Amino acid sequence: MIKFFRKIRYNLMSENKTGKYLKYALGEIVLVMVGILLALQVNNWNERRKTRVAEQLLLSDLKEEMTTNLEQLKIAMDYHSKSREAAKQLLLIFNTSYIPKNNLEIDSLLALTQWAWTYDPSMGALNAIKLSGHMNSVSNAKLRTLIATYEDLTEDAREEGILLREMIVDKYVPSIGKYVNLIDRLQYLGEVYVIDASSKFKSNYDDLLNDRGLENLITYMHTWRVDEQIEEENLLDMMQSFIKTLEIEINYD
Repeated sequence: MIKFFRKIRYNLMSENKTGKYLKYALGEIVLVMVGILLALQVNNWNERRKTRVAEQLLLSDLKEEMTTNLEQLKIAMDYHSKSREAAKQLLLIFNTSYIPKNNLEIDSLLALTQWAWTYDPSMGALNAIKLSGHMNSVSNAKLRTLIATYEDLTEDAREEGILLREMIVDKYVPSIGKYVNLIDRLQYLGEVYVIDASSKFKSNYDDLLNDRGLENLITYMHTWRVDEQIEEENLLDMMQSFIKTLEIEINYD
C-alpha cells in the first residue's frame, strides 16, 4: 500500500503537476490522521469495555455480599426487638402494672433481655473495591456515595449493640445472678445450651423485683435498644437502596 501511494506521488512530481501533488499529499495526510483517530477510538472502546466488565464483576460480588449482610441484619434486628420488648415487659412487672403468670415467665423475659446478639457483616467485596483503587471503576455516582458511607452507617449501628453486649455481660447477668439461677434460664437462650442439671440454690424473685439498681439497669438497656432500633432501621433502608441501585447498574447495558 505504501509503495502504491509512493508511485502516485512520483508520477505527479515527474509530470510537474505540483498543484495536484499538493492536494494529493494533503489528502494523504488527512487519510493518515483519520486512520489514527479510528485506531484510537477502537482502543478507547476496548478499554471502556474492559473497565465495564471489571466493574460488573465487582458490583456483582458486592450485591451478593450486601444481600447476605441484609439478611444477617434482619436476623439481628429480630433478636434485638425481642430483647427490647422483654425489657419493656420486665419494667411493667417491676412497676406492678403487669402480674406475671408464674416465675417461668419472668425467667423467659430475663433470658430474652440478656440476648447479646450483634450484627457482624462481611466487608470483603466492599474493601476490595475501596482498598484496591477500583472506586474509579464505578461509574455510578450514587453507588460511589453508598460505598463510601455504608461502612460508617454500619459502624454506627454496631456500636450500640457492642456497648449493650458489654453492659449485659459485665452488669446485667451478674445482677440477675444474685437472685435467679442461670440454669433456669438456659432453655430460653436456646436448646443447645440446656444441661440436665438443676441448681441447689433457690431463686428469689421477690428480692429481684425490689432491686432499684436492677430496675434502672433494665430501663437503661431498654433505652439503648430503642436507639439501636433507630440506627438499624436507617441502615436497613440504606442497604435496601444500595441493593436496588446495584441491581439497576448491573442490568444496565
